[in-house]
Amino acid sequence: MWSYDGPTAIVNSTITIADGRVYFVESRAPDVLADGSGTAWLPSFFAEDARLVALKLSDGQPIWSQPLGPLSSIAGDEHEHMIYLSCANGVLVSTRTGHVDQKLSYLIEARDAQTGTHQWKNLFQSRDRVYAPLTYGKNGQQSHPSIVGDRIFLLSHITDALITIDLATGAVERDEELLDFSIHSKTCAVRTAS
Repeated sequence: MWSYDGPTAIVNSTITIADGRVYFVESRAPDVLADGSGTAWLPSFFAEDARLVALKLSDGQPIWSQPLGPLSSIAGDEHEHMIYLSCANGVLVSTRTGHVDQKLSYLIEARDAQTGTHQWKNLFQSRDRVYAPLTYGKNGQQSHPSIVGDRIFLLSHITDALITIDLATGAVERDEELLDFSIHSKTCAVRTAS
């Protein structure tokens, strides 16, 4: 029906379809495009001309495009591990993991899905500075949140707890009473919800 062509690299974990639109994150950085492995280094991906894009699902026509910079601009922060997109109730949520101030970090940001306008963001960080990205389990920085109703749920090794976030406002709360169980995880599995 249509194709999205051109010199661009798209992170497959960001391809999201909701309400007649396709969302994804792309980069046109020359060194990323020249990387034939399909596993470009994310700091390079975001260093130059990375964008969050929305297209019409029906015909592929552009709706909006917003620039995305590096996860961190602090000297010494070299690692960015993953980025995911999710969409619910007209809110597009990006989750990025990596190092901010040399601490393992989750950056969760929300945008209006219709316009791309920034709404809120939250940064969750480990208590200590660490270098190795896999210090707390092989998938410790690879977990995307689940959205159920009007809440975002993130099980993070950083806080050893379930984090719940109000989808509309970004307000953060810990809600063990809602789920009525304690969490024990080696962080090897991806969380699911229904």
